[in-house]
Amino acid sequence: MHEHTISSPTQRERCLVLFLAFALCVMLMALLKERFLHPSLIVHLPGNSMQFTASKETVTQDMDEVAALMQSLRLHPNDTQVLLRLVQIFMERGEWETAETFARRTLQETPGSFQGNFLLGIILHQEKKDVEAAASLEHAILLKDDGPTRYSLGVLYCYYLNQKEKGLAHLNAALNIPDLADDLKKTITEEIAKQTTR
Repeated sequence: MHEHTISSPTQRERCLVLFLAFALCVMLMALLKERFLHPSLIVHLPGNSMQFTASKETVTQDMDEVAALMQSLRLHPNDTQVLLRLVQIFMERGEWETAETFARRTLQETPGSFQGNFLLGIILHQEKKDVEAAASLEHAILLKDDGPTRYSLGVLYCYYLNQKEKGLAHLNAALNIPDLADDLKKTITEEIAKQTTR
């Protein structure tokens, strides 16, 4: 007859809990390091704030809106405002390929659309097509030079395309844009400081 001591399973359980806690801490630290070393691009245009997560209620409303927008496109296939709204909805859902399709269709109808080029650049970045993303964002700043686009280009060049000098040029140019929001100005200034000390 074997006697089991109560302390053995408890020690194993403690070890397992400690190991899981340690693993969780390591994962959290890795996530924070990645977030710090690779900031994301700005996905915000005046009047539009995009979120890439949605509740069930929002998804249902979006489905109804998508159906209405698609009906509108059947009647007016060249309506760039409808196309841009579809791009935004699919971006919010994280459906990048569909968003790209509508963004490209928008640019076929209106190649000079700042918003179309900007959104396509963000979409391409999400699809890990960073060279194409940079080209689209570069085209957007030719149409309208603004702080969020310059910041996005700066981040893209510094972190994803390993072209630090080009990235810093965009970040510095962003600081010279009139009416730059204070929070964005602060973010850009911090990013420039970070890049110059690397």
